[in-house]
Amino acid sequence: MLFDVSLNNMKTLIRASALFIILPAIALAELPRTETDFISQFREALSSRDATKMDALTYRQGMSEQDTAMSTRSNQRLAQFRGEIKDIAIRLLPEKFETTTVANGRKIEMTGAPIGLIEVEFTSDGPMGASASSTPFTVIDGAYYIVGPKISDLGWKGPPDKNIGFMVVGQGADKAQIDVAWNASGIDLSRTFPETSSTFWGQYIDSVTVTSDSEDAAFKLMIVEDGITIFTSEPINGKGTLEYKRKG
Repeated sequence: MLFDVSLNNMKTLIRASALFIILPAIALAELPRTETDFISQFREALSSRDATKMDALTYRQGMSEQDTAMSTRSNQRLAQFRGEIKDIAIRLLPEKFETTTVANGRKIEMTGAPIGLIEVEFTSDGPMGASASSTPFTVIDGAYYIVGPKISDLGWKGPPDKNIGFMVVGQGADKAQIDVAWNASGIDLSRTFPETSSTFWGQYIDSVTVTSDSEDAAFKLMIVEDGITIFTSEPINGKGTLEYKRKG
């Protein structure tokens, strides 16, 4: 096979290559790099009811085809909402805010760790009155993006996950530190919960440690599985620690 490498063809290839390099740079420059610009572009996407503008703001690295399709449908639903925008505001999330979920053999995580929510309040003449939306966002390489879920199949072949959870009930429970370790679809997970009670999907709760630094504390710990209480601790009074450890 012969290749034509004439001067004219070479110039054409160089111009095409230069265009290919410049276009992504231009697109990147159009991404919002301040909170004000992010709100402005988000407002424009909603006001124009243009889901493609919402798609352009969405970070989809790591999404499968199915995840991308779900993200597109979500943006379309939001863009097609017929209410008028009353207000748009940014609400930052606490540091290390947990958004990853493991349940029923799947791991669901965001395409980027969200740092906040962009919240929209709508007015509507319909029977439901005013409504609102909250969309997670992050900042990557200085640019603001909407983030969405990506789903991974863990290949779990064991029994289905069930509804498990804990409750810390009584005086001073809201001031205690609650550390929980559990297993979901064969994956060991742990986190410190800011709330005094929570239910989630998993195989079992492995341990719970509740630490009180208040002399006025008077609370107890309960563990539940599928709505049934399987453990209730003795009450704690004052400073101290309550612990649950799964047997077996």
